[in-house]
Amino acid sequence: MIFFAEDLFGGQFCFSTDGILRFDPETADLARVADSVDDWAAKLLHDYETMAGYNAAHKWQMANGPLKPRDRLMPKLPFVLGGTGELSNLVSIDGRRLMKNMGNLARQIHDLPDGSKIKFQIVH
Repeated sequence: MIFFAEDLFGGQFCFSTDGILRFDPETADLARVADSVDDWAAKLLHDYETMAGYNAAHKWQMANGPLKPRDRLMPKLPFVLGGTGELSNLVSIDGRRLMKNMGNLARQIHDLPDGSKIKFQIVH
């Protein structure tokens, strides 16, 4: 896989032999999103609000000022644990730190049954 793009929440898009995939940093799951780069780009242009996180980025920047180029928005309560995209649940964080935090979460929840207890702490 070769990763080539990232959304506002650290979700990454990559080339693979199965087409274009999206990597979810909270779960480490991969999902096929398109057959080709052209197909991916068309889908992105059609649904940039969801695929890129445009609405959340716009709301965040209106309330808090511009995000730095490397910053992403991370949910305080991760989406996979029931967190929402509301501004009160989001924190601006360097993309590398986001991936560390989400990698820690993905390792903890891997193969756990629903309802299991975990400890999620944001590492700065």
